[in-house]
Amino acid sequence: MNRTARAVVIGGGVTGCGLLYHLAKLGWTDCLLVEKNDLTAGATWHAAGHVAHYSASALLTRLQVETTALFPALEAETGQATGFHRTGAIRLATQPEHVTDFKRALAKAKALGVEMEIIGPDEIKRLFPFIETDGLIAGAHTFGDGHADPTGITMAYAIGARAMGAKISIGEQVESLTWLGDEWEVVTNKGTIRAEVVINCAGMWSPEIAAMVGVTLPLIVFMHQHMATEDYPPIRELDHELPLLRDPAGGFNMRQEGGGFLSGVYEHEPEFVFKDGIPPEFGQELMTPNLDRSTDFLAAAMARIPAFGQVGIKTIYNGPTSRTPDHQPMLGPVPGVPNHFIAAGYAAGIMQAGFTKYLAQWIAEGEPEEDMSELDVRRFGIHADRAFTFDVVHAGHTFSNAIPYPYGERAAGRPARTSALYDRLNAEGAVFGVRNGWEVANWFAGPDDDPAEPSSFRRPRWQAAVGREVAVAAEASALADFSYLSLFKISGPGAEGFLETLSAASLPAPGRAAVAPFLTKTGRVATCLRIARTKDDEFLLIGPGEHERRDHDWLWRQLPADGPAGLENVRLENESGRHGILLLTGPKAGEVLRACGKADIFADLSDAGLPEGGIAKAGLGYAPATVIRLDETGCGDHWLLTPMDFLRHLHDAVAAAGEEHGLRAMGLRAWDSLRLERAVPAIGLDADRTMTPAEAGLGALVAGGSADDGDRRMALLRVASPDMDPWRNDVVWQGDNAVALIGSGGYGHRAGASLGLAALPAALAAPGTKL
Repeated sequence: MNRTARAVVIGGGVTGCGLLYHLAKLGWTDCLLVEKNDLTAGATWHAAGHVAHYSASALLTRLQVETTALFPALEAETGQATGFHRTGAIRLATQPEHVTDFKRALAKAKALGVEMEIIGPDEIKRLFPFIETDGLIAGAHTFGDGHADPTGITMAYAIGARAMGAKISIGEQVESLTWLGDEWEVVTNKGTIRAEVVINCAGMWSPEIAAMVGVTLPLIVFMHQHMATEDYPPIRELDHELPLLRDPAGGFNMRQEGGGFLSGVYEHEPEFVFKDGIPPEFGQELMTPNLDRSTDFLAAAMARIPAFGQVGIKTIYNGPTSRTPDHQPMLGPVPGVPNHFIAAGYAAGIMQAGFTKYLAQWIAEGEPEEDMSELDVRRFGIHADRAFTFDVVHAGHTFSNAIPYPYGERAAGRPARTSALYDRLNAEGAVFGVRNGWEVANWFAGPDDDPAEPSSFRRPRWQAAVGREVAVAAEASALADFSYLSLFKISGPGAEGFLETLSAASLPAPGRAAVAPFLTKTGRVATCLRIARTKDDEFLLIGPGEHERRDHDWLWRQLPADGPAGLENVRLENESGRHGILLLTGPKAGEVLRACGKADIFADLSDAGLPEGGIAKAGLGYAPATVIRLDETGCGDHWLLTPMDFLRHLHDAVAAAGEEHGLRAMGLRAWDSLRLERAVPAIGLDADRTMTPAEAGLGALVAGGSADDGDRRMALLRVASPDMDPWRNDVVWQGDNAVALIGSGGYGHRAGASLGLAALPAALAAPGTKL
């Protein structure tokens, strides 16, 4: 049987049905969902259905609030009950740092419309009478949390989608996917479907679907247990339903289920399954319970809730579920594959299925109204294969309960990507962090510095070492390995015309460089790249390494098809990792370069140095290098590019030439301090895809002068705080009104003050405004 559909959605869990519903809402009613078993047959049917709004992420909080608000609307629209119980939730604090986290969360909750309060042990006991309060300091009480029926929500989405004309086919298994150049051929056990778009919503089966199009997904499957008890009669005597309880220290959650308890645990040693693929016959099954791996957590639950240990266990749900390395879902276009999208990897599918509203916008309208970069499947680099995912998920299985301290770095899955200088920098005392899988030197420990980075909300002690690096960069010269940055080459007869369609800034002339915001079709900031025009028809683009895969894929999707308009013959090459990138900065940087450059080759460097925006081809020692002068810190930044096999020599040649000019090694955190003082926004932290260039602090780069569109302005805030610096998602207040969230925050060593960047309402962005 041959059929056609505008879009084929693969997978009939809450995610797939949610996407089908939201596509139909946007007018895409000629869509077909195929499910190899029954609806909800994957991880949906045995999910606990918890509804929570407490999150370190402002984006997740906003989207989860929106999803919860959809439940009653779905019921009214479809007549299908979603089973939402608004019981509230309490997250327990057993150490002072938990309370500090609660205070930050309380401010953010107020700003984002989440009703929350911090309560003491007595109030916790009133709301959850069966709890033992020994050791409890406080609780974060969120009023809108609770639990819902996963099957009911899925069916409501399905009923709503069908009512708008979308179709669902049960018992239909996808066997192959083939891109025909202008449409997809989807072969199933029931025939062939031709479709404009295919979306992988297959949950734990999504890697198998991705493999059909040659893509490896960073997703792995493990067993998750939760258990329901027999009735505990005193529960029936309460005048309210028990709130959802979360104990980060004990590693368990607990809520009321009927007249008993339902508890889930997150073990230190998760039981991974289906490492080599899911058997084709697997469907709506549970695995044999394994309480041995949960013993410690069950003991903690029984100590905190003694009644839980006094009733029998009625049912144990030991079912497979999937996770990504950061425990967040993957949404968006699958890199390198046309007209193919994904929504998978949900750690909280019931709460997060509503996110598919924005994936539907992405599919139907070309871009979502929210910046979904935090959840974009392309946030994972090429290093994030199944082995990497296994190691990171295995080590960080319980980290969803951890306190989200500033400057946190994961320890697992490292090192994955290293530049040719890794061992050299390590010997110099580098304390490494990780960016897109790359080991990057965050700072350099001296003989008297402790390289450990203890977690704290207070200003970390390593800031003293960073301050020394900043001083050297400001007064002499500093050298940093920035090889983790992305590097793309665009060339060919149509390169200039192609870039002109994307860049908001005027393209530089040959032999010149500039910083340019690149815009989406609606004029929002897609990314910001340094453009070096090395030839008439050749451009090098240097961008944030964290967004290498996303930016490369976005550029690839903008490439014109061969044809008229003079844009044919454009070549895009990803040079990331093939070249090393060093940053040489400081007022003596020009002298260092002249000292190690060959005078006959390096004629572009006059006594005054390379002019701003200049490019020089140079032999630095034996290394062929491209030197680009783009000063973003105000210290005299020079970017040095060389093939990776020359990087060690280039580093050594520059370091040797810099000895008499006070050159020292510098890490990423010193760069961030310098950047912050100059109010240079970071893509993904400060500037995002909801902003115009002016709102993102990039208006001065726009061709023809500063743009002034949009109702926000990026502002540098000086914060009166003696020992605690602002951090991502901290709230900026005008009286009792939340007016913005911090993007980048930290300590400005030259300014001697805590600093933060925030996109303020334009009326509040004037210098001197008190907030």
